[in-house]
Amino acid sequence: QWGLICDDKWVTATVSSVQMAGLLISGLLGGQLADVIGRKPTFYVSILILSVSNIVAGFSTSWIMFAVTRFIIGLGCGAYLTVFYTFSVEFTPTKFRPIQIAVPDWSIWAALLGFFSYILKDWKSLHILTGGLTGLSLFTWWIVPESFRWLVSHDKLAEADKVIKKIARMNNHPKPDLNKLRAVVDSDPSFQGSRQYTFLELIRDRSLLKTTALAGVGWFSCGYAYYAISYSVDQLSGDLYLNMFLLSVIDIPALMSIWYLSNRLGRRWTCLGYFMIGSAACLGVAVSQMIDVDSGLQKTLINGFALAAKFGVSASWAAIMAFTTEVYPTVVRNIGYGTQNSISRIGALIAPQLVLVNKVTPGVMYIICFVVTLTSAITCLLLKETKDKTISDNLEVRVAGNRK
Repeated sequence: QWGLICDDKWVTATVSSVQMAGLLISGLLGGQLADVIGRKPTFYVSILILSVSNIVAGFSTSWIMFAVTRFIIGLGCGAYLTVFYTFSVEFTPTKFRPIQIAVPDWSIWAALLGFFSYILKDWKSLHILTGGLTGLSLFTWWIVPESFRWLVSHDKLAEADKVIKKIARMNNHPKPDLNKLRAVVDSDPSFQGSRQYTFLELIRDRSLLKTTALAGVGWFSCGYAYYAISYSVDQLSGDLYLNMFLLSVIDIPALMSIWYLSNRLGRRWTCLGYFMIGSAACLGVAVSQMIDVDSGLQKTLINGFALAAKFGVSASWAAIMAFTTEVYPTVVRNIGYGTQNSISRIGALIAPQLVLVNKVTPGVMYIICFVVTLTSAITCLLLKETKDKTISDNLEVRVAGNRK
C-alpha cells in the first residue's frame, strides 16, 4: 500500500513504533487518570478511543494519516491496558487474582485476528471490524460498577456502600456489615481529605522506587521480546497467516498455567521459571538463525524455538502483570501499573526497528531477547513475594508497617 518498498520500507516499522509511542505516553497518563477520576471512566474512555480511531484508520488515504490514527489507537490501547487488569483485580480475592490473567481472552482474539486476516486479506476491513467489535463493549457501562477499593481510598463511602451491596445481591449473599469499614476510615487520618497521588510517589518512597525499578526490568524485556517475536512472524518459514495463528494460540496454555503456578509456587518463582524458558528459547532461535545453511531442519528449529520463546515470554508477562498489581497500594496502584506499562512500551517501540536489523544480520534480535529475559529472571528474585498476602489500600499505612 502506498508503495512502501525499497527506500520507503522503513515506514512500516516506523508506523509500529509510532503506535508504541502512543502506548508509552498513555500508560503514564492513563494510570494517573485512573487513580484521580476512577477506574471505570478511564476504562470506558479508552474503549471509546479505540473504537473510533480503528474505524477512522480503516479510511486512511495516506501512510501519514494512517500513522496518526495508529498513534491515537496507541493512546487508547495504553490507557486500556493500564486500567483493565487492576480494575478487575480490585474486586477479586487473593487466591483468584491470577485467574484474571489466566483467562486467555487476549490470545483467543489475537488468534482470531490471524484467521480474519487470512479470510479478508484487507487491512482496512480489519480495522473497521476491530473498531466495531470494540465499540460493543461500551454497552456494558450500565452493568460494571466502579472499584469499591478506589471509592473507599477516596473517601466515597456512600458510593462504595452501594457497589458492595450490589455485588452481594448479584452473588446471592446477605448484605455485609459495613460498620467496620466506616470505623477504619474514620479512625485513619490518612483517609481524610482528598489528597491526590502522583508518579512522584514512586520516586519519593524508597521501597516503591526499588519495586518499580526491579519490576521495570521485567516489563521492558517482555515488551521488547513479545513484540519482536510477533513482528518478525514473516521471517518464519511456512504460511504467514498460519504462523500468526500459532504464535497467538501458543499463549493460551501459557496463560492458563499462571493461575495454578502462581498459587502453588508463588508469584516470584513463576515469573523466574517462565523468564528462563523464554530466555533459553530465544537463544535457540538466535543460534539457529546464525547457522549459515538453508535446510528444512534449520527452518523447523527456528519455528519451534520461536513458538517456545513466545510461550515463555507471554507467560512471564502475564505472571509479572499479576505480580505488579499486588505490590502497589490501591491509591497508587494504577500509577505504578501504568508506569510499568509505559516501560514495556519502550521495549516495544525498539522492537520493530530491530526486526529490520534482524533481516540483515540474522540472530541479533533474538540475542538481545535472550539477554533481557535472562536479566529479568534475576531481578524477579529480588522482588518481595505477594502470594497469600493482603494487598494494601493506603500508602501511609503500608509505609508505617514497613518502618515497624
